[in-house]
Amino acid sequence: MSKILGRYYETGTIKPKAIGGSKPRVATQDVVNKIADYKNECASIFAWEIRDRLLQDRVCKEDTVPSVSLIKKDTNKTKNSQA
Repeated sequence: MSKILGRYYETGTIKPKAIGGSKPRVATQDVVNKIADYKNECASIFAWEIRDRLLQDRVCKEDTVPSVSLIKKDTNKTKNSQA
């Protein structure tokens, strides 16, 4: 049960992922720029909120939206490059 909840937290779905050999999702430059825009609008926005906005604004589709952990990494890179 905890694995299912963890998957839902990370991906927003409980659908199983492909077993082995799958490539991790990589955010395109457009998605990275949009994430940076969201962070500029509201610096305290959570990664899961960014993920929801990417879907809501139709920047990404359900199967191409980056995971919460990838969004966290992208926001940390953006924050460190601006410092």
